[in-house]
Order: sequence, then structure tokens, then C-alpha cells
Amino acid sequence: MADITVVCEGHETRFDKKKSYTVYVFSVATSAGVVMIYRRYSAIRRFYATLKEKKIEGFPDSFPKKNYLKRLSPATIEERKEAFNVFFSELLTIPDILIRFEDVREFLSLRTLIGESGKSGSDRAADVSAVLKNTTKRAPPQARAMFAFTAERPGEISLAVGDIVVLDSDPDEGGAWWEGKIGSVSGRFPANHVVLIGSSNQFDAAAEPPPVPPPINEALRIRRLTLHADAQRKLSSAQGANTWGETPPPPPSSASTSTSQPTPALQPPASAADAADTPTTSPAPPVVYARAVAKYAGDPESDISFKKGDLIEVIEEDESGWWFGRLGDEEGLFPATFVTLVDAT
Repeated sequence: MADITVVCEGHETRFDKKKSYTVYVFSVATSAGVVMIYRRYSAIRRFYATLKEKKIEGFPDSFPKKNYLKRLSPATIEERKEAFNVFFSELLTIPDILIRFEDVREFLSLRTLIGESGKSGSDRAADVSAVLKNTTKRAPPQARAMFAFTAERPGEISLAVGDIVVLDSDPDEGGAWWEGKIGSVSGRFPANHVVLIGSSNQFDAAAEPPPVPPPINEALRIRRLTLHADAQRKLSSAQGANTWGETPPPPPSSASTSTSQPTPALQPPASAADAADTPTTSPAPPVVYARAVAKYAGDPESDISFKKGDLIEVIEEDESGWWFGRLGDEEGLFPATFVTLVDAT
């Protein structure tokens, strides 16, 4: 059977008839992917009590106690989330816990999909693995907000720490902004303010909030489309340049060209007046560099990606906040808010 982990990823505060309550958000993860379940403390406690009555060998003793007066306080919520993680980590170390106990499968929303009881342990183990794989294929990617973000423009959504966002964007495509939904509200938000649920990324809760990327506007979309077209044209030219299927012939040697070219006649030296009239070449503009202050995973077709500390040559600055630069052999757009200009020396 596939390995499984259950982690309390965050929480939501909901309201019902002027009463508020907390719903805890759990990820059920396997090598096939991640599914999400939402449970109130009361439901989790009933689940705990039901299993405890079965006197299961190795059953964990620790479970967060009731605290009605402080149930909505941030400190209590965080303590409960940590305690839930300890509880499920210990519970899932019990051999064949999913196969032996229907209550566990029901809590994880798997009971109705796995099938009727009466099957052998090996058959139920195969059912559990199949259900997890089939379910995770249908689940959209989700992310948890690690930093707060306040929406400032139409089409953006605000983030509070702990918010669970259902993504409309494909995380594999990169980009500074992602699109998603929190409840019934949809919009864009900075990709570097969230972490994908089920990923191995680690965030330091005491770290400074990351930079907010410049907004995406129509001019930027047109610029990206232009860069996409340029990249395709260069690729087509490179593929069509070598049509003979072998190494191209070398250019004529310098010896052969020197014999076929007449020796130019000597010219009299230019006068001072002529020299004054000769236009002088203006010096090349100084090279501008910027140091990355944060990691950026850009659109692979038009942007450059970099890690914190990389030195980027700035080719063009733009008031939109999206600059054009070079890093190694790559050229492309990048957000100016992710870098700081440095002295070329």
C-alpha cells in the first residue's frame, strides 16, 4: 500500500447564524498526490474517542484538550494544529491502520469509495491505494499562504497567513503571479507568498515578507508574446541554417583572399582640419548590474529565472517594473522588485 501522511495545513474561520467556528484543513498525501479534507475540532475529537474505545495497540495518548473559552484564539488554534500533526503522525505508524479500521477510512473520506466490508486485507489494501491515486488525479493543486498580502488592484485577492488557495494556475509554468480561489473569491496573488501543499519547501515564519512583483498589464503581455515569437524565429533559423546535414565548409583562408584582392593605394595623411571634421565614436554606456534579493521562477519562454544572490546584467529598465536583462547565456524579463542595483565595480 502507498505511504500516506496526514498534515494539518491550516484553518478557516467560518460563521453560521452569528456564531463563528474554526475548521481545520488537512492534506492527505501519497506519492500519487494530495487530497484535502476539512474537519471541525468536535469531529476530530469524536474520531479520536471512537478509536480510543477500540483499545488499539500503539494508539497515541496525546490529543488537544477542549478549551471553549479560548477555542478561537490564535495561540489555541496553533497549539491544536501542532497536536493534530503529532497525533496523526503516531496514528499512521500503526500497522495496517487504514486496512483494519473503517473509521479511519471514513474520516479520510475514503470509506464510500473503497467498497463494502468483508474483503480480505490484501484486497482492501489494493483498494486504498487505487482510491488514493484516482482521487488525487482529480484534485486541483492547492497552496497555503505563508505571508499576508493586501490586494491593491482589480483582479487581485488578499491573503491571510494560513489561507488555503485552490489554484487555477499551473505551478509548473512559473511566473510571479498565480491565480486561484479562496472560498468564493477569485483573483491573482504573488506566487512567492504561498507554498504548494505537499511540497518540500520550507518557510521561516520569522523571515521578512518577500517582495511583491510588479503588476501584470497588457503591455507586459504584448512584450512576452513578442519575446515568444522572437525565440521561435531564432529556433527556426538555427534549425534551417544547417540543411546539408554535415559540417559546413570552412571560409576561404586569409592567404587565398590576400592574393585575390588588390593592394589598396596609399592615402596622404589627413590634415588637422580633416581630422576635426571626422566624427568621433561615443563611448559605450556603462554596464548596469543588479543583485537578486529573492528567488524568482519566471516564464521559461520570456523571463529569466534566478536565485537569491545572482548578479544580473540590466539591459533595459522600464517604468512598468519589468526589466530586461541577462544572466549567463539567458536573456529575458524579470521583476525589478526582486533585485537591487549594485556598483559595477
